[in-house]
Amino acid sequence: MPAQNILILGASGFVGSHLVPELIAEGHLVRVASRDLPPLESFGWPGVELLPLDFDRSETLDRACGDIDTIYYLLQGRASDESIEDVEQSMARSVCKAADRAGVKRIIYLSVLQEGGGEPLRSSQYLRARYRTSKILASGSASLTELRAAIVIGPGSVAFELMRDVVVHLPVVFAPPVIENRAQPIALDNVLEYLLAVLNLPETEGRRFDISGPAMLSYREQMEQMATVMGKSIQVKVSSRISRKIARAGLSLASSVPRDSANALLSGMGFDFRAKPEALRALVPQKLLMFDEAVQSSLLREQASAGATRWRQGSLRYRNYDPRNGYFAKTARGSATTNASPAEVWSLVERIGGERGYYFGDWLWRLRGWMDFCAGGRGNIRCRDDAVHLRPRGRVDSWRIITVQEGRMVELGLRMKAPGAGILQIEVIPEGSGSRLEIISYWHPSGFWGMLYWRALAPVLGYVLPGMARSICMRAEQQGSENGVVSG
Repeated sequence: MPAQNILILGASGFVGSHLVPELIAEGHLVRVASRDLPPLESFGWPGVELLPLDFDRSETLDRACGDIDTIYYLLQGRASDESIEDVEQSMARSVCKAADRAGVKRIIYLSVLQEGGGEPLRSSQYLRARYRTSKILASGSASLTELRAAIVIGPGSVAFELMRDVVVHLPVVFAPPVIENRAQPIALDNVLEYLLAVLNLPETEGRRFDISGPAMLSYREQMEQMATVMGKSIQVKVSSRISRKIARAGLSLASSVPRDSANALLSGMGFDFRAKPEALRALVPQKLLMFDEAVQSSLLREQASAGATRWRQGSLRYRNYDPRNGYFAKTARGSATTNASPAEVWSLVERIGGERGYYFGDWLWRLRGWMDFCAGGRGNIRCRDDAVHLRPRGRVDSWRIITVQEGRMVELGLRMKAPGAGILQIEVIPEGSGSRLEIISYWHPSGFWGMLYWRALAPVLGYVLPGMARSICMRAEQQGSENGVVSG
């Protein structure tokens, strides 16, 4: 088949980020549109066009869909139970209209297996949202191919990460009876093969296919097999006294998976997911990985993609190369704008730490240092390897410098005693005639203690980071004014 112009919506997700290099290898021209481009830039995909996407501005979708043959629709809304259906349907309508205007020929949609194969009347709002999204995408002029999977096993998959957090950190699990319900999990490797294959099979246009792995397993069996692969031991105690509500509360204390995503998974566990995969298996024969093989493949994929040029979700480089630290980061941020130039703001960012301190709430930074000392860590180290410049692999107090983009961005990795991996990202962004300073703290928790640590730290960061951003911007303006007076 000739090379196509491909648009991927949802490339930052675990399926999309692995699909892009596969499409490149097959010679297709790939375009990615996203609301958050910087993490995607860190992949360094050769020849991939990255475009900004804003669903409130139809012109961004029109630009993304221009000259496109096929769209891979991998988007999922992230919202509360009350609004997820509206969010997903709104996105689907916008994409469908833009695809019609641009004359897009095909849309390939990775969806979720539905209860009983029909409209999910008893299912969660998440399942209903995916079902209605497919109806909307099929209503346009582009031919829709829909692949429906129950559980995909791969690094970054909600199901995989939720089970991994439990298996790695909890030797005993008390679970509700729904854990005995079954599904047919499929390996990411097999999903990618199907997604690539249907692109070149005209007979799959306008059709819906179930995809699944070879085994029907309960969620308990999946966790037990994962534990074996990872060299762990886990006991699952099933009790009718434990409701899904209690299970949700427990998982929110043990796993880094976002609560709304975990709730979506748990809400769909009330019945068996039984696929009818024979139709696509006949068109696309391949070796389907068993569950334990899928877990092993996921761990290998994670190791192979450990590098990144800046923070992105799940990168092992930003989890201290320790897979026990959660894939999904908890975040706190602060930002401020200023009339000062990016160079003036960066001159202060570059001198952070040491005797100068952190420009705001310095006593809190020192308090954290004393806590580290009491826990057997290095404590309040106030020193820098280079007093003037920030250099990769250098040291700023109890931070190691991971990445520096001169004049733009620095990422610092926490070197204190802590149950997880901490990153402080400081970025100076040109804005109009001035600048915007963004400071983000990423925390990859390690199990229960990591989550407890974050809950204690988050309110402090919610106070410190905005104050730090404002203080640096104010000083940059003062510094600029003083320089202007001197030079005048």
